[in-house]
Amino acid sequence: MQKLNIPSFCDQAVMPLPGSHVVLGMSGGVDSSTTAAILKECGCVVHGIYLKLFDAKSVERAETDAKDVGALLGVPVETIDYREQFDKFVIRPFVEMYCDGKTPLPCAICNYEIKYRALCTYARQIGACFVATGHYAQKMLIDGIVALCPAEDKSRDQSYFMFGLRKEQLEMAVFPLGRAVKTHVRQYAKEYGLHVSQKPDSQDICFLSEYNGQYVAFIKEFIANHPQINLMIESGSILDENSNIIGKHEGAINYTIGQRRGLGISAANPLYVFKIRNNDVFVGNKDKLIIKKTFIKACNYHPLAIEILSKDAPVDVYAQYRSTMSPIKATFEYSDRDSSDGIVTFETGQYGVSPGQAVVFRTQDGVVLGGGWIDKTENT
Repeated sequence: MQKLNIPSFCDQAVMPLPGSHVVLGMSGGVDSSTTAAILKECGCVVHGIYLKLFDAKSVERAETDAKDVGALLGVPVETIDYREQFDKFVIRPFVEMYCDGKTPLPCAICNYEIKYRALCTYARQIGACFVATGHYAQKMLIDGIVALCPAEDKSRDQSYFMFGLRKEQLEMAVFPLGRAVKTHVRQYAKEYGLHVSQKPDSQDICFLSEYNGQYVAFIKEFIANHPQINLMIESGSILDENSNIIGKHEGAINYTIGQRRGLGISAANPLYVFKIRNNDVFVGNKDKLIIKKTFIKACNYHPLAIEILSKDAPVDVYAQYRSTMSPIKATFEYSDRDSSDGIVTFETGQYGVSPGQAVVFRTQDGVVLGGGWIDKTENT
């Protein structure tokens, strides 16, 4: 192992002081492994945690990689079995939402319900004040208030998936890669002698890795292996925008909002899925996909939101409903004075906004104010 200085992409001013105890989530990938090396260079006492979330060959390889990196760096890596919690909070809701015609976002749920819950709990048990991960995001103090901000490399930014972090989780969080470019991370890992330096990035939802990302196959197998849950995949109707039956399907889980290909019906003009309800799949022209307003539930508001969002009037924000999109102009307002639910109205109509996904709202500078889960949409 070659000792290096702290890399130039890491802002030492936001790192824990030497001697600080830091709990680090280690996945066996290059990002968390590089984060471990950086923390060691900063003089931190690092406690590595590998969370076992499900059973698969890829999990076994990842656990081995995490522990091999830990051994090289002198970082103890403890495996914590979180399969029961992962099944409850991530996998089952994923299956249930698809069966209900919605499009889930499991990675966002996993961050606050699984990863940060487990890491922060462990940190409190051992008296550590910090929790680190290899996420590409930044934490800043704005007027003395802790805030979640996007990574400098916008193509890698993961702050969209972290909108659900609770105040206490965000306060403990450390993001050493917030200013990093992936190529520099890999180079630093290579120079440090980490064997995972060129390990490919995960491309799919982690528990679909054995299914080549084919979520329908996973859902069918899950339901077959859990006969006690009340979920069924039934054939149903494909309807046009006037509710006329124009075809049949073998399960609404095979369709998502905005889908054009693989509908199994022929038409003179392209048709798109614009609504899924009660196992019926509705298709129409592209204009039917235009959404202007989203109603969001189970909102999480970051500390800075209290200073910016008003209970009495709509507030200008910048909204995201997909992680890969640039935030767009919108307004946010509470559903009512006594509710934490909200309404996000886009300045211009948007395509492919799906119930089950998340809307994250930000300041113009990209600071995350909060976010919520899309319950329903309107095109006016």
